[in-house]
Amino acid sequence: MSIALLAGELAIIAGAMVMVGLTIALWARLRHLGGLELALAHVVADPRRRRAFLWTVGVSFGGFVWAGIAAALSDIFSWGSAGAFGVALLFLLGSAGILLLITDALRASPLSLQEEWNLVEEAARASARRSPPPSDQGRPG
Repeated sequence: MSIALLAGELAIIAGAMVMVGLTIALWARLRHLGGLELALAHVVADPRRRRAFLWTVGVSFGGFVWAGIAAALSDIFSWGSAGAFGVALLFLLGSAGILLLITDALRASPLSLQEEWNLVEEAARASARRSPPPSDQGRPG
């Protein structure tokens, strides 16, 4: 087994361990701070955080999807190391997006008064878009 291959495998194992550690830290911190609901409330209540959340989800999802497409094309057209390098870069991009989402969620703090008002306004707008459920009142039973 070559040294480069061994180093690559060790790097993958280390990266996986870091992701597991960050996931456990995220859940523990969010549970201590009020849960995932509070972190998501911050995202909904703050337009800047909402835009950042959507961008990082899009970048991460796009990176993972394009990594799959690049891997498939690399296998079809036998691009070899160039394809593998492209796939690795796209996975790195997707992983960076996930890490940014995690770090943003870890910054959960109590909602400010402005964020609470924004949350109420967003909820009012969302409920106004839905049609009311049909009422059974006045119908013969």
